[in-house]
Amino acid sequence: MDWKTFFVNIIDAVAWPILIWMLIYKFKSELMSFFYRIKKIKYKDNEIELFEKELEELEETSSHNVKLSNIDENMNEKYNFLIKLANISPRSAIIESFIVLESAINKTIAKLDLPLDKYKRKSPMHNIEILKENNIITKEQYYQLQKLRALRNQASHLEDFELKDMPIEAYIDIALTLANSIEKMSNKT
Repeated sequence: MDWKTFFVNIIDAVAWPILIWMLIYKFKSELMSFFYRIKKIKYKDNEIELFEKELEELEETSSHNVKLSNIDENMNEKYNFLIKLANISPRSAIIESFIVLESAINKTIAKLDLPLDKYKRKSPMHNIEILKENNIITKEQYYQLQKLRALRNQASHLEDFELKDMPIEAYIDIALTLANSIEKMSNKT
């Protein structure tokens, strides 16, 4: 094998991986939106429901949190309302659950007079970051808040998102438990 053949073989072996990497890098936002739209993956006899899998993972991480039996009367009323709403419109129940959680986060930031100056945009994610930076929430709760937000985004932004037979009650349970926990943290300090 001469040097020209060797050089051509090297380029032939490296060209496809480099091209694929460049395409992934260039179209990463489009690919991410595509993956958010996938609700089921099926290959031969194996099938995965992504929303349900993420929710089960979230349930496992919140297993040692305060459970709904320990929440106050107001939060219990919200829970009962959201469960009824889930029977009518699961998507609405998920969105409303996250609104309750966002409200608890905003009340806590206002009550504790936490600094907002360094944040140009005040989005829910920035408010969650503020709670984390000021040690109001734990790393586990921060992870749960991010997951709940991602699941809420999937449910609210995807037109063809199917919520039948999903454990919506688990989402509501975790969201309201976190909201109750965050509100209690603001009362302690």
